Amino acid sequence: RWSTPLTIPAVAAARVEGVAVLTNGDVVALVHDGASPGASGGDYFVSRFSPSGVPIATTQYGGPSSDEAFAIAAHPSGGYVVAGNSWGGYGTPSTPGTFRAAFVARHDANGVELW
Repeated sequence: RWSTPLTIPAVAAARVEGVAVLTNGDVVALVHDGASPGASGGDYFVSRFSPSGVPIATTQYGGPSSDEAFAIAAHPSGGYVVAGNSWGGYGTPSTPGTFRAAFVARHDANGVELW
């Protein structure tokens, strides 16, 4: 059993939206920030931890407008899949700032976005 703080840079009101255990035992936590630098309304982060709780990496995702992610699931390949919505531009063919659209994004075992 372990617990560890999540350190997300320049975040006013971070909240964990979900966690998943990857095929190698690593744990990923999906975090929405609400106020990250360079984004008008926020982005989302995935923080990765070893099976013993040691922080490995935190990666920021999102586009020029507000992007929120609400679900994360492990993928059999060792990566993960994230679902959420965007106010434009990220993961959708929308025009930034025009409407809110849903997205699903798949990431490989290294956190690289595949689609």
